[in-house]
Amino acid sequence: MIKEYTCNKWEDFHRIIKQIGKETLLGEFIFRGHSKSSYKLSSKWERILESMRKDNTDRKLCDMFSDGAQHAVLEKYLSTFKNLAIGIPNLNTDAFSNDDWWVLGRHHGLITPLLDWTRSPYIASYFAFIDHIERCNRGFLTGDHLGDMSLEHDPIIIWGLKLDEYITNKYTNKLEIPNEFEVIRTRKDGFYRQRAQQGLFTKLYHEEFFDLESYLTSRQRQEYLIKIIIPGHQAYKVISSLESMNIHSASLFPDLDGAASRANIDISLSTMKVFVADQ
Repeated sequence: MIKEYTCNKWEDFHRIIKQIGKETLLGEFIFRGHSKSSYKLSSKWERILESMRKDNTDRKLCDMFSDGAQHAVLEKYLSTFKNLAIGIPNLNTDAFSNDDWWVLGRHHGLITPLLDWTRSPYIASYFAFIDHIERCNRGFLTGDHLGDMSLEHDPIIIWGLKLDEYITNKYTNKLEIPNEFEVIRTRKDGFYRQRAQQGLFTKLYHEEFFDLESYLTSRQRQEYLIKIIIPGHQAYKVISSLESMNIHSASLFPDLDGAASRANIDISLSTMKVFVADQ
């Protein structure tokens, strides 16, 4: 079973994170935030595959692609990105592996088979709650939404994935299977967004399962997942709290895009504060 923790308010989250640390003792957890409970643990590429299934949920990859065709499509994404990226100033790609290229592309919007995670549950919370606010108030992230804002009560989900365990004086890895399910920990100089976000990735290649929850359940490894539920209406309190921890768009995207986003959000937050206070 997937263990669930429920927060009635944001302050409960701190206690639960400490509790998880005590329960797991040794072993590495990574986290991912979802702004809607219905969202699956799927990469952008897996969401495309799921849409290709349409109403036939039993449809497998071999029914959608001829031999090697899926990899050919992915390689087209990657090779096109490489050709366009090579030569960009201050980008040294000479020693890049394919995984390095996938990671770089993922941080800049490329469709990839990678699913983003972070070692910080608080960074995962930031992305989930910022997305929640934007979904409820279109234009929040760009500064185009001024005036009253609304927040839904739909729950925010913070997923946790346990990567390894410490048993009988050694670490064991019962999660990864080469060429099927892997954790991508690659880092390179210049991957400043990955560094700021404490990011790493999972990659799933499977004929039948296009999301991590159903895949791990099929392997009877669902106990490696945890699920923390937080009310969506806590969004303003969460973002304000994370700001005091130096978790915001400018720190997570340490470039001009992040600076511009932070400036836009600052204006939107000042408007949002008045609205929430009135509630």
